[in-house]
Amino acid sequence: MKLCDECHRRQARVYLTTLADGAVTPTYLCGPCALARGVDPGPLLPGEREATSPGVAARLAASVPALPALEAALRAAEETGTRDPFHAPWIQLRELRRYVALARPEEVPAPIRAFLERVDTPPAT
Repeated sequence: MKLCDECHRRQARVYLTTLADGAVTPTYLCGPCALARGVDPGPLLPGEREATSPGVAARLAASVPALPALEAALRAAEETGTRDPFHAPWIQLRELRRYVALARPEEVPAPIRAFLERVDTPPAT
């Protein structure tokens, strides 16, 4: 069982290969360290959620100022019928939901909870 090359505490389960100056460098990462590098490790293993939480909470707090622009972009996409999953607002929404799923409930800022409630509530007809 190989340990993570960054934290040296948890089991590595993500393998990255880096090519620099003609040399191939393998890197083995655990789930939280992979997330810190922006690599999706898939579902977190028991014990990894707690290790991931501080970085996730910081990422959520940093995303609060961008919520009004994201909401406007989502509204515009809905009005024009753009439900393409690769359209930027939908990608940002998926990433926000992923970080919310990784965080402990008390770490999700109230503005993000309110934003997701508005987005997930169908418009009144």
